[in-house]
Amino acid sequence: MRVVIYIRVSTTEQAEEGYSIRAQRAQLIDYCRVNDYEVVDIYIDDGYSAKDLNRPRLKDLLKHAEKGLFDAEWFISSIGLRALYVTYTTY
Repeated sequence: MRVVIYIRVSTTEQAEEGYSIRAQRAQLIDYCRVNDYEVVDIYIDDGYSAKDLNRPRLKDLLKHAEKGLFDAEWFISSIGLRALYVTYTTY
């Protein structure tokens, strides 16, 4: 399955709590490797709030999803600053 990864962190505090771009990227790439998913792109919005969808790389991801450039998307979402969950969306 061809997948893309979406990574976002909006605050320095999140990065300091272990949710940095590098930490998210490593966790998701490892997950995809273990499950034999082909990562075709990684979209990173560093410093953008989740309050709306006005994020450049998220917009790119949505355009590419419409074009069918990948089969699924993986990303880590923060709930507060301590809990994480992984979301999987197929297109």
